[in-house]
Amino acid sequence: MCLSILGTFNSYAQNNLKTLEEIGFENLSEIQEEGHYYLSYENNRYRYEGDALIVVLENLKLSVQTVKVSILILNRGIGITSISFDAIDLVKLKNGELSSDIFTEKSTFSFSVDKLIAKFEALDKANSSYLKAETIVGLNLDYALGNFDNSIRQKLNFQPELFSVIGKGAVISGRYNIPTFNEIDQENQRLRMARITQDIRWKDNIFLNLNFGFFTPNRYGFSGRVDRYLGSERLKMRFDFGITRGLSLDENFKIQIENNINTFNMAGGIDYRWNRYNTDISIRYGSYLLGDTGYKASLKRQFDEVFIGLFVNKTTFGQIAGFDFQVPLSFKRHMKNNGFRVRAKDFFYLDYNYRYDSDLAAEYFQGSSILSQIQEYYPNVLREKVKKYYSKNLKAAY
Repeated sequence: MCLSILGTFNSYAQNNLKTLEEIGFENLSEIQEEGHYYLSYENNRYRYEGDALIVVLENLKLSVQTVKVSILILNRGIGITSISFDAIDLVKLKNGELSSDIFTEKSTFSFSVDKLIAKFEALDKANSSYLKAETIVGLNLDYALGNFDNSIRQKLNFQPELFSVIGKGAVISGRYNIPTFNEIDQENQRLRMARITQDIRWKDNIFLNLNFGFFTPNRYGFSGRVDRYLGSERLKMRFDFGITRGLSLDENFKIQIENNINTFNMAGGIDYRWNRYNTDISIRYGSYLLGDTGYKASLKRQFDEVFIGLFVNKTTFGQIAGFDFQVPLSFKRHMKNNGFRVRAKDFFYLDYNYRYDSDLAAEYFQGSSILSQIQEYYPNVLREKVKKYYSKNLKAAY
């Protein structure tokens, strides 16, 4: 009887890993422990983390001996968020016998995953995400206010990026910029960004991001950022720092010196997440690229994958205000990465202020990191996605 039960456990577990690997999920591992089933996965197949979680839940097969389920969601091999629930509740949810409101209320969506990370740390991972490469093809829009003959001047940038995760939290990437339909300047195509970045998660919800290389706009050097979440996503303390100088690479990959003097930047602030409306209220104070000092305040609302924000910046150079937005750009599901793939850039981002050419509160952009993507992993965001999806399915069934 014991051997039969053990065989049933192993059969379901192997089917789960095999199924999820065939779909394209990476860094897969699982543990079975006295009626408790543990699963970890990383999504690089679906554009939105909420959609990926739904696919995992829909394909998860559990034995009758399973009482509890805990899932750890990874990014670049680092544990970010977990969801825990009773196995019978998932079965009832799929069968329409349990409402999504009750399921999400009984389940635990958490940012505190230190124990789960330790549990999976020494395990081998199926379908590793490391040492694979991808070319990310995207568009970027620059614009400037012109005269009466040409009120808005534009520059549409085609930006292919070569990207690879080389180890846990470690990424190398390079982004090439090809200006097209350029009404603003005489910029030639060139490498705009080439960097190595390392994400680290410490205990007690502390995240560190380090970057070295060429950033935009025309900066070379080192930068870092520390985020400390106080218990959950509701309250976050943030600290930015960097040492850069004005260097860039031209179309022949030769270094162009704009300002060879080191610039030290430092800023600190606090973010509050209003979970009821998935809205971030942020304020930061510090020094910026051109030597001005002051604060940056923003209000940003998240609608799943869409972000709309308002901001005001006030420094020793003056004051500006404006808005920004981010919308999905690519298909909902990417090709599987079996070593190399080409995919579209996930999002299109644009900001506007009433003094477009102002260098007030200027900062550099170092490319994507766990911290730039982490809002998709917020426990409340994933909870609402599960609630919304299964609520619609239940209504459709009736």
